[in-house]
Amino acid sequence: MARALHAVAVALSLAAIAAVVQAAAGGPLLGVAAAVWLVWYGVAAIALPRLAHAAFRARRTAAARWRYRLLGWLSPAAHDAARVSRAGTYLIDGDWRRALAALDRIDGARLAATLRAAWLNNRAYALARAGEADAAAGARALGLADEALALRPAVPAFLHTRGLALLAAGRVDEAIRAFEAVWDAGDLDPALEAERCHDLAAAWERKGHADYAADYRRRAALAEPGSPWADVGAPTTADLGALEQQLS
Repeated sequence: MARALHAVAVALSLAAIAAVVQAAAGGPLLGVAAAVWLVWYGVAAIALPRLAHAAFRARRTAAARWRYRLLGWLSPAAHDAARVSRAGTYLIDGDWRRALAALDRIDGARLAATLRAAWLNNRAYALARAGEADAAAGARALGLADEALALRPAVPAFLHTRGLALLAAGRVDEAIRAFEAVWDAGDLDPALEAERCHDLAAAWERKGHADYAADYRRRAALAEPGSPWADVGAPTTADLGALEQQLS
């Protein structure tokens, strides 16, 4: 019902714009209405999604948020996806509480399966990050992560979230195996690989293996030196040579 009302509101807005343009510029109303619709379609279905996703990928979260907000208003079909993506910008910012609040305002039951999987994963991720040493939060996050993986199995980012949940729950050995399974899932985005190595470093540090932890921190820096998860300086030439041998 809400989506239908939203679609009616957008259609009425476009009709009003067409009427104003036709009254000001003249010409056949049908032609003016078609031109207004084409402009709306170009903005709402092509330009704005690309601009919003580009800002998201570049970590320009403030720009991404207002673009997703505008997209959600202009396009009823993209409304739910835009809300999930807007909440995701808070994950990029590391604002776990605000991300959870934004995600909890979304009715997951009305989402399509693929979008619901992303919504579940993002909730699990925020819970695990917010409660890094909270076994109860980790257990809740693990349940959400497993639901997401049931809808979209073997997605590397979802497997990584499962590892985070296990780590938050204090199940360190299982977390390490889960993070290693992310690597086995296939080619990883450099940002995800940097984060995976960062979290493996944290897991090995909990086990008291400072040498393993230091190695994974160097790997994080090698994967994406500009990543916020690469919490050591850029690798030296010697580091690069050694790590290339280990990874080959």
